[in-house]
Amino acid sequence: MGVNYFTNKQVKELQGNKYVKHVSNKAITYTEECKQQLYEYSLQGLKAKESFIKLGFNPLILGKRRMQSLVERTEIQAKRLDGFKDTRKVNSGRPQILNMSTEELLKYKNHQILLLTQENIALKKNDLIERQALQHYPKKQKDKNSK
Repeated sequence: MGVNYFTNKQVKELQGNKYVKHVSNKAITYTEECKQQLYEYSLQGLKAKESFIKLGFNPLILGKRRMQSLVERTEIQAKRLDGFKDTRKVNSGRPQILNMSTEELLKYKNHQILLLTQENIALKKNDLIERQALQHYPKKQKDKNSK
């Protein structure tokens, strides 16, 4: 499964489209207006290729899979409270411990303790199962190691 990179000529062509927020050789970021239009076109029953042509894109540059996946993502984004806004900068990464109140920090740390406790229990069970298997089938393990 290869990655479909854009050529420099294709990047320049895509940059000229008003519905493109940012484009590089590897990826393209669309405007909120573009996503809104695509969603409206999909509600009207238009196919992805037809929708992108109406928005001024060359479907040969984008490719069938890239167009279809954006239409699917816009349908999902339409159901979100944030809508078509790009929330990657706001919702990405680890929680900011520095900005947490004492109550939030306590809740976060308790959650971490719970996760680590569950992990320890799972590891202990796994170890017990392995030891029981070795006790029950010791000759098979030794025969496999001698080959």
